[in-house]
Amino acid sequence: MRVINGKDVKILSRYINDKWDDEDAHVFLHKYLYLQDRMPGQVTALELKKIGANTTNAAKYAEPLSNAMARYGIVTVEQRAAFLGQVFVETGSLRIIEEDLNYSAGRLAQVWPSRFKSAAVAANYAHDPQALAEYVYGGRRDLGNTQPGDGYRYRGRGFLQVTGRANYTARGYANQPDDLADPVLGALASAAWWSDNRLVAATAEVLSQKQYYRISQSVNNPSGVPHGAAERWGFYQKALKTIASR
Repeated sequence: MRVINGKDVKILSRYINDKWDDEDAHVFLHKYLYLQDRMPGQVTALELKKIGANTTNAAKYAEPLSNAMARYGIVTVEQRAAFLGQVFVETGSLRIIEEDLNYSAGRLAQVWPSRFKSAAVAANYAHDPQALAEYVYGGRRDLGNTQPGDGYRYRGRGFLQVTGRANYTARGYANQPDDLADPVLGALASAAWWSDNRLVAATAEVLSQKQYYRISQSVNNPSGVPHGAAERWGFYQKALKTIASR
């Protein structure tokens, strides 16, 4: 992370002293601090692209992810890399921040092999997001889904795919679940979930593959095999190298 130098101080002083009430000045300060690698918890668009995002999404999501990580203490190289390794799998390399559940029968068998052991069962839910959500998430007390329709209403949103009535309630979005599809709010909710589940402290050091597997379980499947475990480990390794190379 680049430290604030003398030039930075002069620029910041000018905007604080002369233009504090100017909305444009606030926007400038925000971008100057967060997008130019001067604050903790920051990830640049170039870094996101190197890890695996396309140019458009890297530019779009660098700022909300940086703000969220800084706010919830995900600030060291190791912590940011661990968080981003999970984010990249949960969002398909930053392409999807709202789960649409519009899967083919073949894809269902890949994502939920324990639930779709035959093509016939999978065919009943292929390309039917609402029915699928109720089948895989509905009635699950571990997610707090107790009401009809909760499975689809509280499907995965945000950069860690926050899922279930209980998690939405904890974040304050039980009555506005669609809000978590907003990049800013989704990033904050995801980082808050990470912090609440004590993953900030758990990722303070470089992790072994076995240790990171347990982090993946926390995010995706606490009682079983997390989806995309190998990919999560791969993105973690890539993020470590990318962020540490500044």
